[in-house]
Amino acid sequence: MRLSPHHDDGKRSRRLPNGLRHGRLHPHRVGLDPHLPAPARPPVGASTQLRADRKGAHWSTRKWGLRLSSSLRGVGWSNEPKVFRPRATWNSSHFVHRQESRVNGYVGGRCRYRHSVRYAVPSIHEGRCIVWERPWYWKPVDMLFWLTMVEGNAVLIHGAVSILSVALHLSRPEDWTHSFGYWSDAYTLRRFWGRVWHQFLRGFLSAHGKFMARQVLNLKAGTNASSYVQLYVAFVLSGIMHLVAEYTAGMGWTNSTSVTFFLIQATGIAFEDGVIAAVGRLGLKEARSVRTLGFLWVLVWFYMTLPPWWDPIHRLGLLACSTGHSSQGSGTS
Repeated sequence: MRLSPHHDDGKRSRRLPNGLRHGRLHPHRVGLDPHLPAPARPPVGASTQLRADRKGAHWSTRKWGLRLSSSLRGVGWSNEPKVFRPRATWNSSHFVHRQESRVNGYVGGRCRYRHSVRYAVPSIHEGRCIVWERPWYWKPVDMLFWLTMVEGNAVLIHGAVSILSVALHLSRPEDWTHSFGYWSDAYTLRRFWGRVWHQFLRGFLSAHGKFMARQVLNLKAGTNASSYVQLYVAFVLSGIMHLVAEYTAGMGWTNSTSVTFFLIQATGIAFEDGVIAAVGRLGLKEARSVRTLGFLWVLVWFYMTLPPWWDPIHRLGLLACSTGHSSQGSGTS
């Protein structure tokens, strides 16, 4: 049976020879319209170049996906938060030198602080590393110490990886913004969690919050309901992630208070928003005195909420006290 352009029995694509479908046969040879143009003969080496182009495009796609998935904070991408410190504008060698100085500074400062506090707090040598049992005047010191220690550990890891990555030309200096914000911004709970503290989980947590608010609950974007659903979902998920980390380190499910702690943080932010809105209606504007009051509020808040989360971790010896000793290392049970 001869095929023609006007004949179609529903199986035309299957009747066409393989060579025609791939552009290797002339229409005269299969009985099609002879006025159809013959396919151009590919130039010599075109197939090799095509395979090379496809291989290069495939590698570029993989590299693009790897860079996107490894950028936890979305630096340089459309989902990058607008709360980072200014990006580095130095060349690679200057950036590596500055990062080395920063890492060495954190290491030296940590060692000096641990050495000085070891002899300034006698209760440490008695084996009492539970924050809630410490004298009231030492609780803020412990709290600030642990916050800065967590920041220092993250900065050390972040700095070491950035040095290797930039030195090996795997990334650029502007890809490595500071892992924490300015502590001078910590005069509200929302600013502390949204600006000062690290944003490594922000993209992951906010995506699930938006999905729950907009896709599951069909809440309109920009409303208070949508905002607070996203807030609570993000903090609850963060609590679950910390719970899993504590469980893998040896803590039982029932001993962890991570979910409770992060749920309380979301509640504190919601309460704070209400107070700020009420004060704003009274015409009180942001000033230095108001910020000072805000710093005191944040300090008191963490003074009350951090020890119940950290103390169960200390009892298992998973965190060091302000001298670098753990509760297990000091001989307590």
